[in-house]
Amino acid sequence: MLTLFDFNNLYYSSFYITGFQSLLGNDFRLSHKFPDFLKGETYISHRSKLLGVLLLFDDDQDAWFVIDTRDGCREQSYHIPLLEKVDFYFKVNFNEGEMVKSQVLSTYKSKIISLPPFFPILPEKGINLKPKLLPEKHVGWTAQEVFKRCKALKNIMTLSQIFDLRYEHKSKDIFFVMTYYENEKHSDDIDLRYKLMTLLKNDSEIDSSVGFISKGKLPPKYKGLQIPKFSFQEYMKNLASSRLGIYVRGLHQCLSFKMSEQLALGLPVCGQKFSNSIDLLKCLPKFLDQYQYETAEDIYSGIKTLLGDTEKMTTLRQNNMDVFDKSLNSKTVCKTILEKIRA
Repeated sequence: MLTLFDFNNLYYSSFYITGFQSLLGNDFRLSHKFPDFLKGETYISHRSKLLGVLLLFDDDQDAWFVIDTRDGCREQSYHIPLLEKVDFYFKVNFNEGEMVKSQVLSTYKSKIISLPPFFPILPEKGINLKPKLLPEKHVGWTAQEVFKRCKALKNIMTLSQIFDLRYEHKSKDIFFVMTYYENEKHSDDIDLRYKLMTLLKNDSEIDSSVGFISKGKLPPKYKGLQIPKFSFQEYMKNLASSRLGIYVRGLHQCLSFKMSEQLALGLPVCGQKFSNSIDLLKCLPKFLDQYQYETAEDIYSGIKTLLGDTEKMTTLRQNNMDVFDKSLNSKTVCKTILEKIRA
């Protein structure tokens, strides 16, 4: 029996819930109670980090393990108390160079294992993800977390629904819509996205939909690029109706949801180089050439070239579907995790 302790944001956990449920069926379950050791003050002080850190227990191996899905690759992006506790620590944004710089991470490097990127998908059936208010004083779900879970259940799609979108009519060249983050530490990322959106918007030869979505009003510089919010399903439908996907790294140089979404839809891609999980991604066939740019100007130039090469676009589309179906889908990734644990 494999147990996942269900206290996470579903946008981070659903990919793995779907994969394990598909692999194990009734031998996979969710627990809505926290293990006793998580109730200690050391773990409570890291409460916010737990929303993107999945904790699981494998009865077959009597082993605890973590799947850390969050942005960042440095020591502060790890849940150190759990790293010390568990037998295996799977990390989506793994960067060996950053790991060896940290004395703490280096101490536990034998249990840290790299994972490829993921994105939200719901199981087709067979598992209850509806929220439950937990009675524990310190670690029960907040009303906000219950609301977010209900909203996620309404918005997130199943993999079969996403695969259906592979055959959506292509009504535009580019759909490049990003969330605006106003924190100063994100300014370089936002500026690159702004420059690329502006280049695309001003090019009459490219049929593009570009812009920022935001909870509030954008600063004057970006005001002309603010657009209404999309639901996740609306976003995926619009993305599927474009001819080419644009990939830019996530905040803190992390791997973005957008990568797996684009591959699952079978889009050819033009975008930035990867900073993390290179050990896994470089092994994928005919893949990294799509991610070879750094600046907004270089990405724009690559887009222009690729949109003019119909034959290459067709080849990349098929290759990206194959890469996702064979290597990056939830069932394959979760099977790899179990093989590591049960070796």
